Amino acid sequence: MWLPTYLENQYNLNSKQTWINALPYLVMAPSAMGWGWVVDLWLANSHQSSKRISSNTIRKVATAVGFMGGAVGLMLFCAASTPHVAILLLCGTFFISSLSLCGWEAAKLNALDSSKAGMLQGVSNTIS
Repeated sequence: MWLPTYLENQYNLNSKQTWINALPYLVMAPSAMGWGWVVDLWLANSHQSSKRISSNTIRKVATAVGFMGGAVGLMLFCAASTPHVAILLLCGTFFISSLSLCGWEAAKLNALDSSKAGMLQGVSNTIS
């Protein structure tokens, strides 16, 4: 894990005595589920409206916003002046970047037959 080492080297924050290292990850888990719900709602509403947006477009938008938001957040994170500001910025970065999971991961899993999606996810997680 890079975050405890970074905070210790950059801000002299003792990584063994602080829970703050886990905070960005604790933000990312529920935000990924929340973004999944929002994107699913967007998909459902787009199929019912007269201005139909393809699921491919919705996934591309989710991926682009997640990746670009994450990139901007990491640039701001590098300029943080205190460890608390750095963690706050990283929490925001993890929050917005988890949106990319709704587009990128879903597109990857739907590339094959949906009956093979679980196998593909298992193999890709094993390799990474």
